[in-house]
Amino acid sequence: MVTRACISINNRCNLNCTYCHFHEKKDYIQEDNMDVITILDIIASHIEDNDIDLFKLGFVGNGEPMLDYEKLKQYIAHIGDYLKSGRIAAYTITNGLLVDREKLEFFKEYNVNVGFSVDGISAIHDKYRCGTHERVMANIALYKEVNGKYPSMNCTVGKEIIDNPEATIGFFEQFGKLMDRITDAKVINGSQELRRICGGSFLELSEEEKHQVRIKYTEYINGLNDEVIVSDGHYSFMETVAFTEADGELYDIFIYLYCSPENLKERYALSEKNGKFAGESIESLRQWQEFEINNLREECHRRNKDFYVVSDNEEEQNKFFDFLSLLREGFSSYDLATDICNQIMEQFNKQDILYMVDGDKTIIIQDSYRFCCNGKTKIFDGDFYTGYQSFLFEKELQTASIDKSKIAEITINNEVYDIVASNNYVVLSSGIKDLWSDIANAKNLGTIFASPYISADVKYYVVKQLREHGYTIFAYGDSKIDLYMLREADKGFLYIGKRISRSLKNESLSGLVPIYDHSLVILADEDEEVQADIAICKSNSGISGSRLAAAHVRLGEKIGRHIAAVFPEKNTSILVLERGGRFFGDGVYMGAGGIFYSMNPKQDDAPVINTERVVIVDSVINTGKSIMRIIDELKNHNPGIDVIIAANVIQNEAVELFKDYLVFATRLSKNSFVGVNQSKQTGKTGPDTADRLFNLIKKRY
Repeated sequence: MVTRACISINNRCNLNCTYCHFHEKKDYIQEDNMDVITILDIIASHIEDNDIDLFKLGFVGNGEPMLDYEKLKQYIAHIGDYLKSGRIAAYTITNGLLVDREKLEFFKEYNVNVGFSVDGISAIHDKYRCGTHERVMANIALYKEVNGKYPSMNCTVGKEIIDNPEATIGFFEQFGKLMDRITDAKVINGSQELRRICGGSFLELSEEEKHQVRIKYTEYINGLNDEVIVSDGHYSFMETVAFTEADGELYDIFIYLYCSPENLKERYALSEKNGKFAGESIESLRQWQEFEINNLREECHRRNKDFYVVSDNEEEQNKFFDFLSLLREGFSSYDLATDICNQIMEQFNKQDILYMVDGDKTIIIQDSYRFCCNGKTKIFDGDFYTGYQSFLFEKELQTASIDKSKIAEITINNEVYDIVASNNYVVLSSGIKDLWSDIANAKNLGTIFASPYISADVKYYVVKQLREHGYTIFAYGDSKIDLYMLREADKGFLYIGKRISRSLKNESLSGLVPIYDHSLVILADEDEEVQADIAICKSNSGISGSRLAAAHVRLGEKIGRHIAAVFPEKNTSILVLERGGRFFGDGVYMGAGGIFYSMNPKQDDAPVINTERVVIVDSVINTGKSIMRIIDELKNHNPGIDVIIAANVIQNEAVELFKDYLVFATRLSKNSFVGVNQSKQTGKTGPDTADRLFNLIKKRY
C-alpha cells in the first residue's frame, strides 16, 4: 500500500552550496511536463479508494521550493481539506532565505511542516552554504514567533561536522527538548495522532472507545516505513492504564523519560493540556511514576523487549545520543543475555541445579569498583538499573584506574560461597571484566561473566532463558539490580548481611529466602552512651523504676535502628515478651517500626502473625528454651516466617541455640540470670528485672 509521495516542484535554487550535486544537472527535471494538480487528484482518489488514514506528501525541489511559492500555494490549496483534516500530512524543505511571515502563516493554516536546512554553527554552515547563517537563523526565529515552536532542521553531515560533534550538538540543543532534536527519524506526537484518528476530541470518548483508537494508532505506526524513534505517550493516567497488547507487540524498544516529581509538578502547573494534574502531591506523582516504570518493565519482560529509563537531566542528554547510536548499531539487553545464556549452556548440564550468583557484595563482601578503583558512582542513585544506566556506567569506567594490589584484600563471602562452591555456579556481575577476571583467578572462583552492560534486565533474561531451556536455577543477589533475577529463578536467595541494600528498602521481598551474616550484632562497645546505659541496667546498679526503664528504651531504640538497617519496616512485626521486655521492646519498636505485638510467655500462646518476619524481643534471655517454643508456635501458623531475636542481655549458652537466627543484643554474659523479689544482688541471684523496671522490688525496712 502506497502511503507517501514526494513531488519535486522545480529544479532551481538561489544558492550554490559547495557539496550540492543538483546544480550540475540543469536538465534533471522538465518542469513544463509536470502536471502537479493531476498528480494530487490521483493521490486524493487513492486515499479514498483505500480508506487511508494518513498519507505523507512532500513538496520539495532539486533546488529551492520557495522560488515557486505561488505554484506551491496553488498545490496546497487544492488539497486544503485533506491537509486541515489531517488525512494528508504535507511538508516542504527550504534553505530559509526566502521565508517571510506571510508564507509561514499560510503554511501554518494548512498544517504544512516547514523544515530548514542548517549545518550547525556559523563557521561550518557559512563555509559550505554561501555565508547565509545569519539570515537563516533570523527566519528560524520568525518561524518560532509564528508557530510557537522551532521548526525541524536538516543538517548535512560532513567531515567537519563529524570532527566537531560537541559544537554541533550544542548548537542544536538550544532549539528544543531532547526528542525534538532527533530529526533523522520519525518523531510522532501521539496525542495529536489520537485526536486525528478519532476525528475530534479523544478525551470525550469512553474508555473502550479510547482503547480501540489506541489500537488503530499502533496500526498506523506499524504501516510507516520510517524508523520511528518516539511516539510520545503514557503507560497510564494515574489509575487508568493506556497500554494495549498491540503496543506490546509493535514496539521493539521502550524508553521511559524520567522527570523528577518536583519538576513534573511545576510543568503541570504551567500546562493547559495537563493542568488537571497540577493539584496532585509530589508523593502522588512519584507513585504514579513508579507504577509506570515497574509495570512497563514487567510488560517488556513478558515480551522479551528492551526497556530503558532515561533522565531528562540536561547533563545526560548528549550522552543519550551516543546511546541511541548504540541501539541503532544493534545493541540489545535481551540479545546480550542470549549470548551469555548460550555460553552457559555450552558449559553446564541442565540435569544439575545451576546457581546464578551476583558478584559485588554477594560472592565477595566488597564492591570491586569502589574497593579496587577507589570509585563511587552516582549513576544508579535513581534505582533504575536499566541498560541505559549500564551504558553510562561503562563510560565512567573508561577513566577508572585499577589498583590490582588490593585484589589480595578482597574477602570471599562464605555465607554464600560455602553454599555454591561445591555445585555448578556462575558469577554474573555488573562490573569491570578485566578486574573480575583477576579476582576469579586470585580467589579461585568459577565461571565469571562480568560487564558494565550486565543490567538488571540482562540478569533477568539470562535466568528466564535458561529456565526456558530446562535448567533449574537458584539465584543469589543483594540489591535491586538482582531483584528481577531472584524472582524469576526457581528459588531466589537475598543476601542481606548486616544491612539491607538501600535500593531494596521500600521493595516487597516476599518469596525470597534471606541470607544473613549470622555473627551476633552486639552493641556493648558501640559508644560511651551505650556503656552508661548498660551500667544502669546491670542488676547490681541499685537503679530501678523510671530511670531504669528509660535506659532500656534507649538501648532498645539503638537495637531497633540496627534492625531497620537490615530489614525494611514494611512486612516486619515486633513481638515483645512481657513483663521484662516491655520497655526494651518499646525502644526496639521505636527504632525499627513495623507492627507491634506483645505476649506473656508464661500464660499466652504466640499471636498469629502474617508478616514476612518477626522480631522477638525480651530484656533478658537465659536458656532460650521459651523463645524456641514461641518460634515453633509462630511457624505452625506461618511456616515461612523469618525470625529475628533481640535482647538486652543474652546468656552465652543460649547463643548456640539461636545459631540459625539473626541475633541482636546489647551484651552477652557468662552468668545465668535468676531474678527474685529482692533488693540487691547476692551471688548469682539478683533482683527480678521486671520488678526493677516497674519499681516493685522488695524494700528494706
